[in-house]
Amino acid sequence: MEERNEFTPGPWKAFDVSEMHDEPRFMVGPREFCSIAEVRAGSTEAEETGDVAANARLIAAAPTQNQALKRLYHAYVSLLETGRDRIVSLGGDCDPVDVMERSDPALIEARSALLLANTGGTENG
Repeated sequence: MEERNEFTPGPWKAFDVSEMHDEPRFMVGPREFCSIAEVRAGSTEAEETGDVAANARLIAAAPTQNQALKRLYHAYVSLLETGRDRIVSLGGDCDPVDVMERSDPALIEARSALLLANTGGTENG
C-alpha cells in the first residue's frame, strides 16, 4: 500500500470557540487558531445532544486513527506471511499472501478506509 501523507501532520486537537459565536463551535487543528476544520451545529438537535463536540473530537483523532490503521494493516499482512511460511515449511499448501490479502473482508475494509483517507478513494490518488 502506497504511503502518502498529503495532510497536515497530527496530532490535531479540538478547540472550543463557542464563546466567540452564537452556537456551539469548535476549530480543529494542530494548534489553536491554526484550523483544519470548523465544526458547528447543523441543527438544534446537534446542539442539544453534544454532537458538535463529539464530531470535533472525531475529526481531531483522524491523523492518529489513520496511522494506527496503517500499522494494524501491515501487522495483519505480516501475520498472514508468517502463517503461510509456517504452513509451507511443514509441507502444507496455502494461497499466496496477496490472494489472502485481496479476499480478507477485514483487510478489504481497512484498505478502502485508508485509500479514502489518503488518496480520495483511488489507487493513484
